[in-house]
Amino acid sequence: MEIFILMIILCAGFSYGIFLILFSQKLNSLERKIEQLFHERNDLIPSIFEVCGQNIQKQEEIFEEILRLRKQAFNAWNTRNNFVWSMELQWRIHAELNFIFQVCNTHKKFIKNGNFMYVRDLIIEKSYEIGELMKLYTHMSEKYNTLLHLKNITIIGILFPLEKKYMI
Repeated sequence: MEIFILMIILCAGFSYGIFLILFSQKLNSLERKIEQLFHERNDLIPSIFEVCGQNIQKQEEIFEEILRLRKQAFNAWNTRNNFVWSMELQWRIHAELNFIFQVCNTHKKFIKNGNFMYVRDLIIEKSYEIGELMKLYTHMSEKYNTLLHLKNITIIGILFPLEKKYMI
């Protein structure tokens, strides 16, 4: 009888460990999807420069920081650095994009320019997708970290070493 109870506890613990591993892989997949969307959005930056660049005073100064950040993001994306560091970099790029849009929105000719409006709408659409996935990632990582805490106070924590997911 004791062996039967022990077997049930071991099976439950093993199943819990497997569940956490699969949950971790799902979060890793979501991280890659978020990074991919940021990469796709950043690929639209040269289009903004092409549409707006010639009509903005001090265009090099305005786009210089975003190009520097974009180089860092490209290197981070290729080397698969820490997700949290990569997201901090992406948020800085996002702030620079907002600044560029503020500059462009002060010029009435850009509001009437179909090319600018098209590129702006594409970037806004990508940003919305990223925002929705970030909400999902935050929610899932909170649940994962709670489950991970429960795992770490049992013997399963020794058998299945997993890292905590940091929320952005």
